[in-house]
Amino acid sequence: MRYVINELKMIPGVLGACFVQTDIGVTAANLPAVFKKERLESIGNSLAKIYAAGATSLDKFSCLSLHFDESVVVARAVGADTICFVICDPAYSLNPLIMSLDLLQEEISDPSGWEG
Repeated sequence: MRYVINELKMIPGVLGACFVQTDIGVTAANLPAVFKKERLESIGNSLAKIYAAGATSLDKFSCLSLHFDESVVVARAVGADTICFVICDPAYSLNPLIMSLDLLQEEISDPSGWEG
């Protein structure tokens, strides 16, 4: 899992990423220290609820993107109870991030190879 978030952080404009599992909480993160574990869990749980609502309402829903003045949050469900979210600079390019998430989806979905 650490490998996946480190790969995502190499994309220009990506500040970091986080995996939050419903019953466990944060399972991996490489965001700046300002992002405390409790806050990441709160963000992840909120994003999971928004993501679930979108997935039930829209066909072929695969990614959620929330744009704020100072950042963009991109979220994707990973399995039934885990969400991966990425925090980006507002000037980032969505296409390389989505392409990377697509390419890494197989690794993200297979927890047997996760480290950390």
